[in-house]
Amino acid sequence: MENNEKQEYYMEWWKIGSPANVWSASNFHTADIQTFVGKFLALKKYTIVYLRREKDLRVMKDARNTLQ
Repeated sequence: MENNEKQEYYMEWWKIGSPANVWSASNFHTADIQTFVGKFLALKKYTIVYLRREKDLRVMKDARNTLQ
């Protein structure tokens, strides 16, 4: 895979201060997941709860049980 190849990801996130059972979810495409995650977390409003690459279903983060 080339560094500039966009991959599809599925992500669930939690807005800091909201009830633990209220998550948001979305699919998105990016060529640089580390930069995307860094910018997302830099907002200091959200925590990534679950992150999966769709091509091979690789789970990159799963913290769903820690919020319940």
